[in-house]
Amino acid sequence: MKTDFKEEWKHLNQYQMEAVLDESPACVVNANVGSGKTTVLIAKILYLHYEKSVPLEDMVVLTFTNKAADEIISRLRKKEPGLSREQVMGFGTFHSAALHLLKHQLSLEQTGWNREFTVISPDEEADLAAEV
Repeated sequence: MKTDFKEEWKHLNQYQMEAVLDESPACVVNANVGSGKTTVLIAKILYLHYEKSVPLEDMVVLTFTNKAADEIISRLRKKEPGLSREQVMGFGTFHSAALHLLKHQLSLEQTGWNREFTVISPDEEADLAAEV
């Protein structure tokens, strides 16, 4: 069901609207805490999806924290209850999106690598370095 994405626009100021309507191939939203970055990103995602016909699964939406990434997906699901996990696989932190690309999207085998790898935590890294 198509959501009324313009509903998101009611509370946006001039600068936020500028970010939503920007036609650049990439858009960085950088602002203070509580300034509406997530609201702008949701409006931008819905605008690109419904107005510009960009499939959600073709978007990459990057944040610095899991909390922000979860909030974006949660808000999108409120607007679009039928949203599948596959549609938002490119939405997440820089690290989670990069891991997804490495594990599922890129042709690693052609470069001599395989997808059977794990990512270790900083603590595991320190323990491994101490062992070596």
